[in-house]
Amino acid sequence: MESLKTIQKVSKIGKVFSKVIFILCLVSLIVFVIGGLCVYLLPSNIEITKDSLPFLEESNINVSKNSVYDALIVASIGVITALIVAKKAEEYFEFELQEGTPFTEEGAKKIKKLGLTVIFAPIIASIVSLIIHIIIKALLGDVGEIEINYDVSITMGLVFLFLSAVFRYGAALKENNKTEEK
Repeated sequence: MESLKTIQKVSKIGKVFSKVIFILCLVSLIVFVIGGLCVYLLPSNIEITKDSLPFLEESNINVSKNSVYDALIVASIGVITALIVAKKAEEYFEFELQEGTPFTEEGAKKIKKLGLTVIFAPIIASIVSLIIHIIIKALLGDVGEIEINYDVSITMGLVFLFLSAVFRYGAALKENNKTEEK
């Protein structure tokens, strides 16, 4: 039973960590929206000089307002993706803590969904971001190139999928023991 206590402690930490990530992503999204509203007030071309930001490596940076909007939208899509993953993780940990064990059929399904979300959400977000970037560039014209790179954690997703199989097996063993005891 010591192992189960350890799993519960890890689940508590996971739940808190997921909630913190969710809140940080939500705050980031709000900042991006406010930033987008503030960019509206700026001139169409924004020039940042080394005098205004002394830590710049380049001497001058010229950026169009449309490029800033594009970057904010793409970054917002990344943050929304992280929000989704953090919420799924929090839901799993909350469920596991309520059940008191990861070895349930429903818990195995939830961690499998989490694993699939960890793998596919960033891929889908990258595709959506690229499409939106292409549309914005075509419609507004004065948009620079951006790098769309959402971390796809296939390894982490596969670990969750593996854990779902282990938890499903544990749930089946637990069910067999109940049947044998009767």
